[in-house]
Amino acid sequence: MDVVVIANPRAGSGRGEALARSLQRRLPADVRVLRTATAGEGAALARAAVGEGARELVSIGGDGTHSEVVEGILSAGVPPGEVTLRPLHAGTGGDFRRLLDAFDPEDTPFEHWVSGNAPLIDAGLLEWTDEEGRPARRHFLNMVTFGLGGLVDRYVNRGSKRLGGRTSFFLATVRALAGWKPSPVRIVADGVDRGTWTVTNVIVGNGRHCGGGMCLAPEALLDDGLFEVLILPDVPLFRSARLAPRLYDGSIHRQEGVTAFRAREIEAIPLDEQRPAWLDVDGEDLGRIPCRLSVIPSAIRLRTPRRDVLRAGPEHDGREEAP
Repeated sequence: MDVVVIANPRAGSGRGEALARSLQRRLPADVRVLRTATAGEGAALARAAVGEGARELVSIGGDGTHSEVVEGILSAGVPPGEVTLRPLHAGTGGDFRRLLDAFDPEDTPFEHWVSGNAPLIDAGLLEWTDEEGRPARRHFLNMVTFGLGGLVDRYVNRGSKRLGGRTSFFLATVRALAGWKPSPVRIVADGVDRGTWTVTNVIVGNGRHCGGGMCLAPEALLDDGLFEVLILPDVPLFRSARLAPRLYDGSIHRQEGVTAFRAREIEAIPLDEQRPAWLDVDGEDLGRIPCRLSVIPSAIRLRTPRRDVLRAGPEHDGREEAP
């Protein structure tokens, strides 16, 4: 089996490099360890590795690194589900790792890295217009939000992140709320117009968590061919503060005024260019809407996800699917 490790040495203020060095000393000689040097290079390295025959990729970094590796896998031209991913966390937020079984690579023999449960899971495709006005597309693994979440990302990614994921994202959220101007947006789900909304945030989840532990799509499953979609309307600042604990405890979808449903495709159209809804794509700020998001069913194999985030897990009731 051709195994390639792709590491982001800058992830987590250097934790990515520390983990890569520690693991590299114990890896078999035929396992290649590639390091990213610039933002976005994880996709190019993964695409090249898959093109050269690698079918098992280990990603060391944060959610943005894992997302880049997924982009590389899915743009490499191989059939869906042919490549397996093992994400190893070394980033700031670490939200996707919350969907995986506990795994300590420094205390686990290498042969166990590339064995065990690896079911097919979905990914997402985002199509949007970048900040230079050019059409762009990007696959993603975990979650896309647009609205306040993208502005939060901008603050986090331009800060030091030395306070850790949860604190960095919480402080950035407070800062973003203080000057936030809600965005009027039209939402179309699976071809059906869901109406016009003045939103604080819209969450489109393949996974469940973002923002250093916020559980914004608590009913999302990785393999059901659907996004979990939540629309958080504009509310007064004092109510936003009261709702803050609900962002973490998995109950935000049950709060008054929050709309939740499932869909295979989402289109977001801005109605006021002076009040943009900023995009957050697996923890990276990539621009603003308009955008279209589509599920890619059974896109990759994932090493050891938790049972309860798959269709075979416990029942998840109360979710409306877009008509």
